[in-house]
Amino acid sequence: MLSNIWVIERTDDMPPPAAIKARYVERLKDPKAWLGLFTGAIKIRKLAGGLLRLARPTPSSSLPQQVADGLAQFKGPISILLAERDATALAFIDEWKKPIFDKARNRNDVTVRMLPSDSHSFATAADHQALAETLLKALR
Repeated sequence: MLSNIWVIERTDDMPPPAAIKARYVERLKDPKAWLGLFTGAIKIRKLAGGLLRLARPTPSSSLPQQVADGLAQFKGPISILLAERDATALAFIDEWKKPIFDKARNRNDVTVRMLPSDSHSFATAADHQALAETLLKALR
């Protein structure tokens, strides 16, 4: 059982690009966000910083390859639980789609479950319940 797998090397205080992109996509769909942009409620400097972070290439790292190799070589079933709005989980999902994870992704005994949460540590009561259910199911 793995949870919110870390596959990025932090180089600054900004969230990973996948998390920034997911947040901006979410905000673009929200009419209140557009209103905030026109009324000054959204900080233009912060918005520009996020857009610049998306435009910059991500420094290469061997960490995603190491995780991909470990998952591909592990003997036995693998369960991956991800908080769908957690920055670390979003970065993992972004990497998970890449070819380096093909061997792990194509295994019949790898399951990925998304938990409707933004808590990296599954801190709410609902998160605890979902985590317990997932762990018990994996143990069976």
